[in-house]
Amino acid sequence: MTGSVLEQRYLDDFRIGEVFHSPERTLRREDFAKFSEITGDNHPIHSDDDYARSRGMPGAAAHGLHLLAACALGAAPIAEAMNASMIAMAGSSARYRKPAIAGDVLYPEFEVTAVEPKDEKRGLLRLAVRLYNQRRELLLEGEHQVMLARRKPA
Repeated sequence: MTGSVLEQRYLDDFRIGEVFHSPERTLRREDFAKFSEITGDNHPIHSDDDYARSRGMPGAAAHGLHLLAACALGAAPIAEAMNASMIAMAGSSARYRKPAIAGDVLYPEFEVTAVEPKDEKRGLLRLAVRLYNQRRELLLEGEHQVMLARRKPA
């Protein structure tokens, strides 16, 4: 949302069941190579189609952590509305449900599952994370836990 300023949201402004999305992103073969270079994970299942197929994959598969990275909350438009309240990313978890290959289009989704005040200043926002491909197949599901400031009383 370049050029616009979103109204800032604090922990108390989120409601269970709200859903947010990140822009779609197409996986490219060169992304797999870059991710391998960054992480040092050079397993052939991520680069060799024949090897990957011999292991039951449809082709060279994206790294699992690459898929989790595609679910970075900071890439979602809602993140701009949390600039004033964000304290820390407190944790993430993920379960990989289906492989993703080059050419797949990724659709990250975040759903508020819990709003947990810790004290008068801060609390934990829990978001269910789901990553779908262009066929609406679930590739990844998990959770992000984000520490947010609370609104100051009027």
